[in-house]
Amino acid sequence: MLPSLSSLNLGNCELPTDTQVSLAPPNPSRFMNLTSLISLNIRQNYFSSTSELNLFLNLSTNLQVLSLDGNNFKGPLPFNILEKFSFNELEGSFPLCVGNLTSLQFLNLKLNKFGGKIPNELGDLKDLCYLDLSFNSFNSSIPSSLGKLRKLEFLYLNGNQLYGTVPSTMGQLSELQELSISGNSLTGEMSESHFMKLKCLKFFEFHGFVELRVSPQWIPPFQLRFIDIDSLNMGDQFPPWLQTQQNVSVLILRNASISSPIPEWFGTTFSSVTELDLSMNKINSVLPSSMKNLRILAVVDLSENKLTGSITEWISQDLSQLRRLTLRSNNFSGVIPSSIKYFKYFYYLELSENQFTGTKPEWIGEVSQLEELRLRSNSFYGPIPKQLCQLPYLETLSLADNNLTGRIPDCLL
Repeated sequence: MLPSLSSLNLGNCELPTDTQVSLAPPNPSRFMNLTSLISLNIRQNYFSSTSELNLFLNLSTNLQVLSLDGNNFKGPLPFNILEKFSFNELEGSFPLCVGNLTSLQFLNLKLNKFGGKIPNELGDLKDLCYLDLSFNSFNSSIPSSLGKLRKLEFLYLNGNQLYGTVPSTMGQLSELQELSISGNSLTGEMSESHFMKLKCLKFFEFHGFVELRVSPQWIPPFQLRFIDIDSLNMGDQFPPWLQTQQNVSVLILRNASISSPIPEWFGTTFSSVTELDLSMNKINSVLPSSMKNLRILAVVDLSENKLTGSITEWISQDLSQLRRLTLRSNNFSGVIPSSIKYFKYFYYLELSENQFTGTKPEWIGEVSQLEELRLRSNSFYGPIPKQLCQLPYLETLSLADNNLTGRIPDCLL
């Protein structure tokens, strides 16, 4: 009976291994008497029938954590149950009884097939700290009632079909640390009020055709570590508020409508960045000298801009952690920096559609981990270096539309 049991963890136990075994015990009342249960975890097993979830309907009303993700549950939910069932195939609309589970702290419905409206009743879960509705088919606006979840620390709404504007009440989530709203169809504007009290925010991911309208003097209340922005119109200038963000490790500003030069403060402010993506903007300048301060970069994508000049001073031996460099569709010129041969983990080089010149470097054979080499549509000349045959992991080689001469190495025939 175990009426005093408060936590039961049977996660990742391969239960049941026999497809004929049911979740239901011979005497279902054995589960019904767990009246003190606060946390129940049967995640990462092989349960399948949602009808068996009726067993949990009479569990303690103080239940705070119910983790059933990573099973094979399929079909509609029992009418009166709310769960954390990510990585299943649950479907239907969101249970309207959600507002009754006032002690709930953790709710994860990630990677299911829920659709319809995100209910306003979610705002009644005053103790909720974690909410993940990502990768479903919710088709509604974001309810403004979510702004009442003052204890919420993690909010993931990405990968749905949400539309309309982002409610300004989101700016009231003073404990929020991570926010992801990418992969929806949101429109309109976001302003300073959307971030007013987000002093704890560290992770911000937003993909959508929305305009960010803030004052040039705005100083955000947060210090972000992860910025992933795609198709959020930030204006033609690099926003001054970015200069206040001193702890960023991932900076993605893709398709953000920026056309101004990269400011000199950029390399100093973001010296801790390991992943940098400024692709699909209209940045028209040479790279500032401060880019040399970005010494721990691992992944760089500056493709589809109007950047000019040489990259030899920037791509120096100091960038020893660099793994992937994408500069496609710019106006870069000069030679390929020979320092690349010293990068132990380097595997991807994409320089297509620029104005690079010189012969193909013979040292390329020393980049032993190289998997993809894309140099199409430049002004390279001379023979194809036979040292390419020394690259055991090379999968993609693109040299078209250059001024190459001589024989094709035997390894390519």
